[in-house]
Formats: sequence, structure tokens, C-alpha cells
Amino acid sequence: MKKTFLMLLLVLCAGLHAQSRHEFSLYGGAGWATLLYDDVATDKFNKFKGRTDFGALGGLGYTFFFNEYCGLGLGAEYALYNSEPEFGDPIERAKLQLMAVQIPLMLQVQVGGWHKFFLAAGGKLGLPIDASSKSKKDGYKDWPEKPKLEVTDAIISAEMGAKWKFKEGIYLYSGFYLDYGVNSMLKSGYRNATKENPDMTPLAAGFKLRLALGGGSVLDPPVLEFVTGQDSISAGQSAVLKWIASNADTVYIDGVGAVPAQGSAEVSPSQTERYTITAKGRGGVETKSVLVAVKPLPIPSVAFSISPKTILKGQAATLTWMVSDADQINMVGVGLMPDKGTMEVKPSETTKYILTAKGKGGEKTEFVEVVVEIPPGPSVIFNATSPIIQKGQSATLNWITTDAESVSIEGIGPVPDKGTRTVKPTQTTKYVLTAKGKDEVKTEMMVEIIVEEPPPIEEKVNLKGVNFLPGKSVLSLDAKRVLDGVVEQLLAYPNVRIEIQGHTDNLGKAVTNQKLSEARAKAVVAYLASKGIKLNRMKAVGYGPNQPIADNSTEEGRELNRRIEMIRVDK
Repeated sequence: MKKTFLMLLLVLCAGLHAQSRHEFSLYGGAGWATLLYDDVATDKFNKFKGRTDFGALGGLGYTFFFNEYCGLGLGAEYALYNSEPEFGDPIERAKLQLMAVQIPLMLQVQVGGWHKFFLAAGGKLGLPIDASSKSKKDGYKDWPEKPKLEVTDAIISAEMGAKWKFKEGIYLYSGFYLDYGVNSMLKSGYRNATKENPDMTPLAAGFKLRLALGGGSVLDPPVLEFVTGQDSISAGQSAVLKWIASNADTVYIDGVGAVPAQGSAEVSPSQTERYTITAKGRGGVETKSVLVAVKPLPIPSVAFSISPKTILKGQAATLTWMVSDADQINMVGVGLMPDKGTMEVKPSETTKYILTAKGKGGEKTEFVEVVVEIPPGPSVIFNATSPIIQKGQSATLNWITTDAESVSIEGIGPVPDKGTRTVKPTQTTKYVLTAKGKDEVKTEMMVEIIVEEPPPIEEKVNLKGVNFLPGKSVLSLDAKRVLDGVVEQLLAYPNVRIEIQGHTDNLGKAVTNQKLSEARAKAVVAYLASKGIKLNRMKAVGYGPNQPIADNSTEEGRELNRRIEMIRVDK
């Protein structure tokens, strides 16, 4: 309950602290405290006998200031006194405690600036509310357990110290106090030699802290008027601040600085800004604010398009643009542009056009893209009759093109739009045919001919299929085809030397068969030479019927004996 009451009282004080003549406070103090009493032996008043003890006080106060330097204070406080008086013969001690409510009335004088020195003097009316005592010698009959309380006591009081100012209306007093009782606040209850119930008067001195809320002076607070000529401006424009201040020692505007008590200032904020003016005087501080709204400049507006959006290579498209609120317009790859216009472009590939407009309000970028399609190229048919050949053999390339202005084969050169070409690669080769049409549009096709190494030439080969008419040495077409294969092998192995042997069966005369075998061997060598095989690599020999490989008594045996053999003689 006490805490709630104190909180409500502090809130009330805070609400009234702006009234500069009034000050409300909460204080407390502690220090040395005792009770003066009549001497037992000499009957003289105010003798310090016995021991003193700790005491404390605390309460609420109110001060009304007549002017900046002087005020009258009133309050209510709770006080605690402790003492150990001496009595009896032999001398004994008792422990005595007194609790009282005191009502101070003080005249306060203060001097200084932000912090002050103060001196207060006056009186207090003391009302005892409780007292207790106990003799340290149990059962001593002359010392009562309950001293007799007096109704009131007049106390002379004085304080001095410093008054610290935290901010306007909030102060902390710190200093020393002295309270001296004029008359008795209670009777001891002890009877001395000459007097019954001697007087006991309070005396206290200590350190005191006081938290105060209020004006603390009677000076008038600053009076302030603050306006702006334009509540709203555009970016880049100015506004005029105007003010008049009275009862102020200093005037300050945030963002502007110190200013005179009356005047005007031109400001050019880049964005909406609040300006606060502060006037400080001995009577307090006053602040006011005005808001200057800044309307941003418009960002450039850009309309940018292209037509058509898709074209064939070689065709044109048209760019169209219109820009407002811009100081500079630039197109990437083109340069500075007017605020509106059209332009024909003819890109060779898909292209993005970027237009940037810059103004006071900012920057805006737009882009358009034109898709460039490649027209269909010439049609091409391209192949090889023999995609796989042996080394030394030939292959034939075949092609047909349409809608082509020029045709070429890599490694061969320009060729007609259709045709054939015999090639004889020595290794695997790729032939690329390129057919170019209008606007350099081209079609490419590739044919690969794989060249394999021929099988090695054996030491002795029966050239089966190299046959002749009976009694003749003229090669048949089938024989020539077989010998063409032999030519490719010999060309693939240029270091090989051979002997061509002719053989017959045993029918007929031996001399005739001998001459026929020689003629047939020479016919084979002549054909091979006609195909590019050097004569110094070949030799023709006829053996007639002398080296049969089968039985001449049968037709099958005689057919096997009629043969041409190729013998390697380089080994």
C-alpha cells in the first residue's frame, strides 16, 4: 500500500513539474542520532552522557519558489532516534529508541547555474509516535520499559549542500543536515536525586539525498514559433524556414546550426526531412518541428519496340522509341539518340538493342530483341560407293545438289552441282562437300572413306580365278579382276619382288605345254605392269607339266594342275 501511494505521488509530481514555481521531492537521510537528557548526578540539562547511536529519516517535500534564488519548503517525514543513556549508582546503561513524525518548514536559498549550491534553515514540529527502552541490568526497578511520550517538540533544523541538475525539471540534492530539539519529546521515566522523569530532547546530524521534480525557478520558459513557407517541394527546389523565439539564450536548428532568436533560412533537402528547432533559456527548453515533404522527380518514361520481331537473314527491322522526362538518351552500339524516332536495322544474327534514358529523377533502361533466322540452305546428297577400302584401292564419290550457287569438296576444290569423282586416299580421309546458296547460306555434308591396310603377301599364292581358254594365253575378265587385287597388294608393299609361275597339265606335247606355261606367266606380268607394277619387281617363268599338285589321270586333278602361282623372291 505504501509503495502504491508513493508511486501515485511521484506521477502527480512529474505531471506538475513543468510549473516552474513548484518543486516536489522524495528524500532520505541517515547519520548520528541521540536523545539529550538530564544528568543523574548533577541535575544539569543537556549533558552528553552515555553512548550515541545510528538514526535515520525519510519523507516527502514541497517547495514553492518566490524567485530563482529563494523558496519556502514544507513536508512530512519519519524520524528514528537511538540512544544508550547512563543512570543509577553504580552507573548502568539502558537502550532507548524513539520514532516520530516531523513536519519541517524550511526557507531555502540557492545560487549557481546549471548546478547550484543551497542552504536551508527553519524548524520542525516533532510528533512522537512510539518509544521503547530496556535496562541492560535486568530487573532494575528505577528504569521503566515504556518511557512517557510528550505531545510535541520544536526542533531547529538546518541543511546545506549541492543541487545537481540532470535535465530540465529533474534535480538531486545532496548535503548534510542538523536537527536540534528545543524541548522534550518524552520523559525518561527514571527518577534521579532531585527530579522525577527528567526531560529527553532529540539531536541528529547526518547525510541526506533528495530527488526533486519541478521547475526550481520562476523564470518564464522560452516561447517559440516555427513555420515553413512551403510544406511540399519538388526535388531540387528550396523551402524557407521562419522562426521567432523569446526568453531564450540559444536557438539551434538541427541540420542548420545555431541561429538568432528571429530569422529565416533557406533549405534544399534531397528527400523529405523534419527540421527541429530548440530554444534554451534560464526558464527551460522548448522545441518545435516542421516537416518539409520532398516530391521526387519523375523517372524517365520509355516506350521502345521493334517490328517485326523475327526476320530472315538479310532482311531489315524497324526500331521505334519515345522517351519523356529524360536529359540524355543512349542506345548501346549506336550512341546518343533523340527523345523519339525510328531507325531501320539489318542485323546478321539475333541481336538485343538496349536503350537507356537518364534524367534528374533517375535512370530507365528498356531493351528489345530481333530474332534472325537463317533461310534453308541448298539440298545435298553425298556418298561414296566404297566407304571402306584397302590401301592402294580407289573409291568413288557421288553427289547431287539443288539450289546451290557454288559447290566444292574439301581437298578437291570446286565441282559441278552433281557428279562423281574417283579418289585413292592413302589413309582414312573425310571429304566435306559445301554447297552455298543465296546470302552465303550453305549446307555441308561429310563422307568418310576408311582405308585399311591390305593383308600381307604370302610367300606362295595360288592365284585362283586367273584362268585361260584351252591352249590360249589371253586373260579372261575374271582373271583381270583377280589380278587387280594383286596389283593393290603389290602397290601397298612396294619392296616385295615376285615370280609369276605358269603350270599346265600333262595332256599334249611337253614342249607345247612348256611354251604355253611361259606365255601365260608373261601375260600376267604384262597385265600387272600395265597397272603400275614395275617390271624389275617381277619375273615370268613357265614350268609346263613338270610340277603337278594333283593327279593328272583325273579331270579334277588336271584342272588343279592348270594354274598360275605368285612366289615371293625378296626373302
